[in-house]
Amino acid sequence: MELISLRSSGGDLFRSAVEAQGFVRRAERLGLERDRRLLAWRIVPGQAELLVLGEGDRAQWLRLLRSGHALALGVPGGLSWAPARCQDVGLEGALSRLHALPFEPLDCSLWDATGLRHRRLDVGLLRLKSPAWHFAVAGLSSPPLSPEALPFVPWSRLLDVVGYVTARPPSARANGVLLSQLAALVGWQSEAVAALRGVSPDAIRKGLRQPLKAELEACLVWLFEPRFCPQIERPTVRSSSWESSPFKMGSMGSALSRSSH
Repeated sequence: MELISLRSSGGDLFRSAVEAQGFVRRAERLGLERDRRLLAWRIVPGQAELLVLGEGDRAQWLRLLRSGHALALGVPGGLSWAPARCQDVGLEGALSRLHALPFEPLDCSLWDATGLRHRRLDVGLLRLKSPAWHFAVAGLSSPPLSPEALPFVPWSRLLDVVGYVTARPPSARANGVLLSQLAALVGWQSEAVAALRGVSPDAIRKGLRQPLKAELEACLVWLFEPRFCPQIERPTVRSSSWESSPFKMGSMGSALSRSSH
């Protein structure tokens, strides 16, 4: 198992999240083809750190990875890369380094290991450790699933977070129950959610009576964990509409309160 550090010698590398995510997808694909499996990563402006397992030819894998990234950026002559640094590491030590906070990465496997976004490919060895372990390594904590502890969040922000976590259009039908549960937790009345989603209030209340969606905790971390993504503006205003929300006294509200203990 190797930890490989790649950086630019000219400051022209990894300047956006889109670029970083394209690089990760290329590294994953080449790894599957050439026995250099990508297990974990952290990418910040100008530098990528990759945890790789396999017996494939490292030099060839790196050459294809670098040249493919240059072509994707429209630089056929190639980018200016500094020499790669490689070291043999253990899984726990490497993940502790890659997933440590505070940091503001363009892309990081911590988000996949903890379920904070929908995975594109197999997480691999990351699943040898539980999401709780990854949260602890990063110094993160899950916010309480208690309605009384959470402030109001604007609808547009809820859509952004649900779309990111599920990798589906936020308004997709498959996101309906998750969006309703999340909205109820942060102060939205069923009638308001129904109007915004174009369904009946009864349909919203039916969703609130269903078991909690698996992605709910991930959405709450995105919204309320300040150390995780400090560049995201966090809501701080309580909603006066919470007191009249049918969610507060409903069966799902009780379930959420119990799950926070």
